[in-house]
Amino acid sequence: MKKIMTSGIMLFFCVAFMASSAMAQKSLDVIAKSNGFPSGPHFNMIIHGKDTSVFSCDSTLVGGNSIFVPEYTTDDLNGSTTPGEVSIQYIQNKKASLIDLLVLDSCAIDDGLARVQLPDKVMLDTGLTQPTDGFWVYAKITGKPNNGKWCDPPTPDCPSKIILYPNQIIDACNDPGNSDFGNYTSCPEDPELALGVIWNNTYTVNPATGKFIRFDPATTSGKGKSMGQDITRLFTYVGWVVAEGVDIVEDGSITDADIPADAWNIILAASKDPNLYDDNPLWGNSNDLIDTVNEWLLFQQDIGMAWYFSEEDNTWMHDIADLVVTEQGLTNMGTKTLQVRFYPRSTTVFQ
Repeated sequence: MKKIMTSGIMLFFCVAFMASSAMAQKSLDVIAKSNGFPSGPHFNMIIHGKDTSVFSCDSTLVGGNSIFVPEYTTDDLNGSTTPGEVSIQYIQNKKASLIDLLVLDSCAIDDGLARVQLPDKVMLDTGLTQPTDGFWVYAKITGKPNNGKWCDPPTPDCPSKIILYPNQIIDACNDPGNSDFGNYTSCPEDPELALGVIWNNTYTVNPATGKFIRFDPATTSGKGKSMGQDITRLFTYVGWVVAEGVDIVEDGSITDADIPADAWNIILAASKDPNLYDDNPLWGNSNDLIDTVNEWLLFQQDIGMAWYFSEEDNTWMHDIADLVVTEQGLTNMGTKTLQVRFYPRSTTVFQ
């Protein structure tokens, strides 16, 4: 499975004081509260920033909802191509029976990587379960402020912050009917299980800064009450998903090299009109070519070999296949606690 390409959108959080993290179990209605979090059933994940000179953790321990990262991250931990200095992998398997968030590796201090499995099902008050249909994701910084220490020179108006980068899809596959598939947290090597190329995961960025900023560091210095912020956008997919065989040169992206020389005849053989796909108004006979990637992908979409997800679709990244693994880079500059809540879309009603 090939990696996708992402743009450089970022999310900044500035430090604030401790707030309640009590979980609402009963109501299926989501109503905005004064702390910025909706109410309603959700799954909690806590990211703890730790002083690595006195704290250590064990990557082999499974369970709970806590992840540990350095209080001040450095670029010598994360050896992957994911932006950020440590990473969190999010795993979701639609065939698993998991009904609660499960931390598979809580320690990003030793090797720069933590792993979390998100449930695909939510337990209802009736005792029955139903698919989550993805999540709405909110986060806020809690804990004692630690302002100014990371700045050079240190100043009290330089707030602690944490930077979350967009998730990148690093693994995805469909279940061909394997009875063990629900136990997988990564895709098997068997090529029959591969989804195909996942290409062009893009985000709309602020044209002035190239960054997606939730808090303005120039005006927010850690004073007052931190508000929960909607960070769902960092977990949504925008772009094409392409079936196996379309990436002819197998380089992980769809380029001109993947358009066959006889594309025109292939389209005709599929009983499609090539004029539906070509965007050049000056041509109109069989000697012309399907010569852009977009034209070829539109045809592939019509024959069920490609799928496009727009920004308006707000597609949860893990919904594009039966098993999807994403990786989110993180940079921490003094934040002690980041609380992240995952609200199942299937049981969430915004009012």
